[in-house]
Amino acid sequence: MFLDYLMKVMRQTVPKNDMDLESPATGIYRGMLDSEMAAKAAHNSGLGLKDQIIAYLQSQRYNLERGNKALPHESVGGPNESKSEQQ
Repeated sequence: MFLDYLMKVMRQTVPKNDMDLESPATGIYRGMLDSEMAAKAAHNSGLGLKDQIIAYLQSQRYNLERGNKALPHESVGGPNESKSEQQ
């Protein structure tokens, strides 16, 4: 479904000109062709978007848990407090 929409939107970005032999039938045919190509791509191996998105998120460390990002807390008294004062 995503690939079908992607093909449709990409087709809409192509500028129209007076030399095109466009008709309503041609529009229907291109829409069906785009849908079929999207279905074939999805059935075979797709476009590789999944791998690219996962690689990007991993490079941004998006998959780490929030708890892992936190710095370890120091003792209540701070770094200047001696061990004898902590007890």
